[in-house]
Amino acid sequence: MATAYRLEKIPNLKAEWETRKRIYALVVNGKCAVINYLENVISDNELRSVMVTLKLLGEQDVVRNTKKVIKIKSHDIWELRVPKGETRISFFFLW
Repeated sequence: MATAYRLEKIPNLKAEWETRKRIYALVVNGKCAVINYLENVISDNELRSVMVTLKLLGEQDVVRNTKKVIKIKSHDIWELRVPKGETRISFFFLW
């Protein structure tokens, strides 16, 4: 059976936050680790921090706050970080 991929909107991510970029989660074979993590695993405080950072990503062309977002060396992959927490979400840009 072939692997099925699709993009899905992240729950609670407001459309008005996406003025520069659209933000989606990758779903593989009907499962999405990011959405599952945000809905079931993460604490409320970390979820608020993740949403603030996603808002920054959607509203800016380039995020320069390295406390929130870092580029993984030698890749076009970035990592969303929650200060003072353990949450890390890797992402990439589709142009």
